Amino acid sequence: MSINTAILNGERVTRETFQFGDMFKNEHSDFREWMVGLDWTSNVHLGNNDGSGVCYGIYAKPHVICSLDNQKYLRAQLQKSFGIDFKNLLPDYKD
Repeated sequence: MSINTAILNGERVTRETFQFGDMFKNEHSDFREWMVGLDWTSNVHLGNNDGSGVCYGIYAKPHVICSLDNQKYLRAQLQKSFGIDFKNLLPDYKD
């Protein structure tokens, strides 16, 4: 949902109720912020070793792009934990 129509905890998001950064800076342009709701259905602990996917001090960059590219360990763990095969799910998937 765009920031103009987003609902959080059953209430419409406004400048007054959502004060993290300046989400409303571009509310009337094509560059307005968007919110995505997630329903977490499971937790998977990948460990604290290098390459496990554990990140500390995470922050969002201005242009967030989520990708599993170059995340070989994380992809393998997701496939194992959720019993999925990316090659069957994604036609252009390359290991």
